[in-house]
Parts: sequence; C-alpha cells; structure tokens
Amino acid sequence: MGNACNVTVSEVNDFKKLLLHDSGTIDRITDVANSDNCPIWIYSVVINFLTGLDVSEGEAKEHYFKILEHKYSISEKLQRDVGFRVAALDYFYNNMHLLKNPRFVEIDFFEKILSLSKEDTKLGCYNISYFTSIVRNELKRAERYNQSFSIIIIDLDDFKSINDTHGHLFGDKILERFVSVVKANLRSEDVLARYGGDEFIILLPQTGRIGARAMAERIKYCLMEYFQSREYQKKKVEVHFSAGISTYPYDAEDYESMLECADKALYKSKFLGKNMIYDYLESERMNGAVAAEKRRYVRYHVLTENAVDIHSGNSFVGIDGRIVNISPHGAFIECNCNLTTNLLQQPLSIVLKKLGNNGFKNLKIKGSIIRVNNETQALKFYLALKFDSMINASQWNQIEQSARLVPV
Repeated sequence: MGNACNVTVSEVNDFKKLLLHDSGTIDRITDVANSDNCPIWIYSVVINFLTGLDVSEGEAKEHYFKILEHKYSISEKLQRDVGFRVAALDYFYNNMHLLKNPRFVEIDFFEKILSLSKEDTKLGCYNISYFTSIVRNELKRAERYNQSFSIIIIDLDDFKSINDTHGHLFGDKILERFVSVVKANLRSEDVLARYGGDEFIILLPQTGRIGARAMAERIKYCLMEYFQSREYQKKKVEVHFSAGISTYPYDAEDYESMLECADKALYKSKFLGKNMIYDYLESERMNGAVAAEKRRYVRYHVLTENAVDIHSGNSFVGIDGRIVNISPHGAFIECNCNLTTNLLQQPLSIVLKKLGNNGFKNLKIKGSIIRVNNETQALKFYLALKFDSMINASQWNQIEQSARLVPV
C-alpha cells in the first residue's frame, strides 16, 4: 500500500474495491494491521466502510484495536469466532453509542443506494454534495502531507442558445457528450461533478497550477475535436467552454475560498471573451507586451532534447532543427543552417525525429513559415511555423508523454 505520506486517491479506491468484492478481506487484514508497517489510513477506511463513521486516522486506529479486543472477548464467551464485523457493530452500538439505528443490508444493494446519493444519474458524474465531501477530505490530506491540489470550474459558453435553438432534450444530449469527453481525459483519481446547470467542477488531487492548466487545455482541445467531426440534426454544433482554476494552498486554504477563487477566475475568462482558461498567474502573463497577444491556446517551452527535420514537398533535402516551444496550432523552431528562398516559399512538412528518448518517424505535421528571425552572429534562424491543421489528440498525447513542457 505504501507509506501514509505517499498514499494516493487511487490506492485508497483500490483498497475499498477489495473490501467490497472480497468479504474475507476484513478478517484477513488483522495480520497486516498488527504490524508496524501498516499504513495508518487503512484503519479509517475500514471503519468508514463498515459503519459510515468518518473519524481521524489516529482515532480509527484506536477504535480498530479496541474492536479486536472486543471481538476476542465476545468470541471467548460464546466459544465461537464472531468475526470483526459483528464485533464492530456491537462495539459502536452498545459500547460507544455512536451508531443510532444500525441496519443489516446486502452490500450490493447498499452500494447501489450509496452510488445514487453520490451521482448526477442523468449525466453519469458526481453531484456537488459528494464532491464537497471529497474536497474537504482532500484538504485534510493535502495539509497533513504538505501537498497541493487544484479545482477547475467549467462553464459551457452560450449553452442557452443551444437549448433555445434545438430544445432541451438536444441540450441534454450535448451535456452527456461533454461529460463523456471530459471523463475520457481524467485520471482515475480525478473527480468530476455537476456544479449546476451547464457548470461542472473537477478535483485534481496532487496537481499544481501548471498541471491543472494542462489538463484544462487538453479537455478543451479534445472537446473541440470531438464536436468538429460530428453533426447533430444535420448541423454542426460549436461547443466550447470558459474555465477558472484555483490551487491549494497558493490561491486559498479552505474549500469555500477555493470555490470563490475559481469562480472569480471563471468570470475573468468570460470577461476576456469566453472560450478561455484563467488562473491567477494569468495576470502576470498578461502584463506588458504579452497582454497584446491573446493566444487561444497556451504555448509550451519544450525543455526535453529534441530534433526535427523540415523540408518542402518538392525536395528530399531538409533542414535540421529543434523545437523551442509548441502549441496545437504551431511551433517556434531553432535552425543551425542557411535557409533558401525556395524553401521559405513552399508548404513544409515537419518530421519530429526525436523527443527525449523517443523517436517519432511517423509523426509528420504540415505547415508554413509565418516569421523568420535571423541571428547573424550565431548563424541561427528561428522559424515561426503555423500548422495547416491542429495537432490531433493522439499526437499531442505522444508529445506530452515524451517531453517536459512548461507554459511560455
């Protein structure tokens, strides 16, 4: 399971699934729980799983060993092993008086009821009540282990006009597709909930501001790609969103303040023209000359060693270079060679030959040069390239996985 300081949301979820699907785990866990290497979070998960009580890890550990003592005492009197579950019920109900109306329910039925209380069943994501409880737990964990996490509030732009034009049933279908695209891009530990109407909120555990922005940009790109390739009622439907990001502990240190911060960032992205993602480093980016250049997509420095080959369609001879920064729409490339006038006038093919330890011989991108900067003393040329079409999700994922990307 790992040490407590390294525990992840996915590890906890995997342990809960083990408890759910293997009824003998509760009793078998005793040997592990008695060892010095047992992660302390296991005790609180076991107690919560059996009783629904939410207690701290330290309290849960105390309760756990008192239940074991209680189990041995009852078993000795009855001359049979009563099991940990029965002992826990008797301990919390009769000894501690913490359970008021315990009921015996089939675990499968219980899980169905529990899932209904957590989910927005129409869209297949969580509801805001469950999301709030998860974030409050994440706050405690992040504070305890000195970690950061982020939340993203997303609001679909001009969604009312889609409902007014096509009807609410059609609008519901669009929301379902939106949720499916978002969920396809999230990690197992991330949590998506409906914030209300056409607003959604995402929790990204152990994720800082840069990671949260990268996630939001990826969702934005995949959403645009998804709807560009489909027609609804024989019409193209534009679906895009504005988003606001807040990160613990840099922007706020409690749940309500994080919501307020992300909501203000969302308002700012709407104010700046919609179809944008805003966080509180954005104000720094928008100072000075950068303010004049409102890019629709963030450009990333490529810090990983890389190599590209650029050539025209009419020539097998190309020029070698490396990517300085890149976005789904274009790239800025450094070249250590002379450029011919003929090459500048031709449509270009860019082959990404190397990125980190990986080669991408099949990753070809077509584009054209829109600007050339010449450093005569260093014999270098810098090419600003505009791609003929956006880098698709598969290609961008390859780049993300192989490169160290930092927003410009």
